[in-house]
Amino acid sequence: MKAFLKRALNRETVSYLIVGGLTTLLDWGLFTVLVKSLGMDHLIANIISTAAAILFAFFANKFIVFRSMGRDKGTLFSELGRFLSSRLATFLLQEALLFLGVNLLHFDSVLMKMLTSVLVIILNYFLSKLFIFKKEKADEE
Repeated sequence: MKAFLKRALNRETVSYLIVGGLTTLLDWGLFTVLVKSLGMDHLIANIISTAAAILFAFFANKFIVFRSMGRDKGTLFSELGRFLSSRLATFLLQEALLFLGVNLLHFDSVLMKMLTSVLVIILNYFLSKLFIFKKEKADEE
């Protein structure tokens, strides 16, 4: 168990959790302000809050978490394309779950946003690690 924790709690996963926490606070905070303070529809508020969080998350994950330092246009656009594609997929999943939870099951929109975010955070980590900011063999050594 100790070996598993040491392997699981490395620099990358801890920094992902911190960046993910900040990204989530930005997403939830903006979502809550838009819905509760401004009376915006929860699905539109989710689009806006998710877009802001995705922009922040791309640069934080690229440079802080996964240390992908390629700054040439090809690398940047390739990573950004994969990042946006994966985030679009998890966003659509979250939108569907929000619609189901709020519109059909009548859960509170902020609570439902929090619950669906847990799944999205986990999926986003694995998508980022395995498909977006994957390291070459030489980079891992």
